[in-house]
Amino acid sequence: MRHGYTRIPVWSERLAAQGFAIEAQARFSRTLRALAVLGLPAPVREPARAGLAIEDRAGALLFSARPAPGYADFESVPPPAGARSPRRSRSSGTRRAA
Repeated sequence: MRHGYTRIPVWSERLAAQGFAIEAQARFSRTLRALAVLGLPAPVREPARAGLAIEDRAGALLFSARPAPGYADFESVPPPAGARSPRRSRSSGTRRAA
């Protein structure tokens, strides 16, 4: 399963063994549960990047696992493999063969 959700029970047990407690957990509504039974995926907004951040009660970061940052802007993204680079015009007066 994506993003490691199948490992939540293991993580919960480990955290409980260290004194942490789960205060709240998301639940499906009746309608969403009925849609899931029909095989429809839950309507969720995909995050821009996957990752996990665990904070203490005061909001201090205890653990963070995030992928390396992406590109700063669109121009930084390299062309796809095998893509031709645009031809550059030559101003040296050399003739091109047709």
